[in-house]
Amino acid sequence: MRRPHGGGSLSSCARSSNRLGTHVALIAFLSLSPVYACDCKAPPVPEAARQASAVFTGKVVERRELAPSEFGRRRYQIRFSVAEIWKGADSKELTVYDQNPAGDCGGWGFELGKDYVVFARSYKVTKGFTIRVEGRDVEWPDRWKGALPIGRQMLISEQCTRTAGLGTGAANQTIQLLGKARRTVTRRQDISGR
Repeated sequence: MRRPHGGGSLSSCARSSNRLGTHVALIAFLSLSPVYACDCKAPPVPEAARQASAVFTGKVVERRELAPSEFGRRRYQIRFSVAEIWKGADSKELTVYDQNPAGDCGGWGFELGKDYVVFARSYKVTKGFTIRVEGRDVEWPDRWKGALPIGRQMLISEQCTRTAGLGTGAANQTIQLLGKARRTVTRRQDISGR
């Protein structure tokens, strides 16, 4: 019996097919793996306020969709009508950038017309960073690259903060622990319609 391509070794075509099969199996396995939700705990209110660049209550008056990330994640520019300010700029309106919440704990998911207590941090858009994977340098893009210019300073909110929808027990407790606001821009009842 004659062995193909001498000595029983696999042909390059067969090896490629074998590698392709391995890659398909790996992709199928990974697609069946569970997707984990963000697993973090917000710090106590005083610590969260120290870590934040801005702490305020406000109503979402505009939710503008920006270009999606390189991975297809939706990103938004959120404009708030501000009611009370504990920390940050004294302004009647503040803009916070947000993305669809995901397992990386980034993004909060603000909804148009809803009121929130917001803990936002300052963030500067970069080109990205390099990580080492299996001995190779891999470029990882900044999550805001492509939506905003590199070097842009902005406010973002994330899941692992004390940000919460007003009227919830978490928001009520957070506001109570924050104490008196440094400045009241608009009464909370005026922006919420309550």
